[in-house]
Order: sequence, then C-alpha cells, then structure tokens
Amino acid sequence: MTTRLAVVGAGSMGAQIAQQAALHGIDVALQDTDEAQLRKARDSNQGHLARRVEKGRLSSSDAQAALDRVRLTTDLHEAVADAELVIEAVFEDLAVKRSIFGECW
Repeated sequence: MTTRLAVVGAGSMGAQIAQQAALHGIDVALQDTDEAQLRKARDSNQGHLARRVEKGRLSSSDAQAALDRVRLTTDLHEAVADAELVIEAVFEDLAVKRSIFGECW
C-alpha cells in the first residue's frame, strides 16, 4: 500500500484527492505554485471534515489526524522527493503539464 503521496495542483480536485488519501492513512504532500490556493484547499478540506464531524460520520480526532497528514508546499521537488505515487491534478493546460513533468523527471 502507498503510504506517501504527492498531489500536484491544489484546486478542487487536487484538494479532494489529498483529503481522501489522508482519511485513509496516507501522508500527502499537496503542492501548488500559489500559496493562496494551498490555503484555500486547506480551508476547504477543514470545512468538509468539520461537516462530517458535525453529522457524526467522523470523530474530531480522526478529522484532525487527516488534516495533519496533508503537508502543503509550493516546492515541487520537495513534494515529489519521497513520494511513492504522484498524482498530477493541475488545470487542463498541456504546456503546464509538460513543464511539471519536465521539471521533475
């Protein structure tokens, strides 16, 4: 089982992928070039998890543990350095996608 995941792109899809992985015990590096987008992703995930806690679907300690498993970074190399799996979730721009893959591999 993968225990270290990097998600490149902290938009709606990337944030949700990171959250779901963290809920299943996976340590996640969520990377984006925009610090504001990373904060937005963290805040969104906190809200989703808080609603689960309010509805009794998740304990507050499990929610906090999931939040703690997601590390935010703007550094692409740092995010992917020790990842066992990398998921690219950036917006649909082929030039950006090629740049990401070119930079890391």
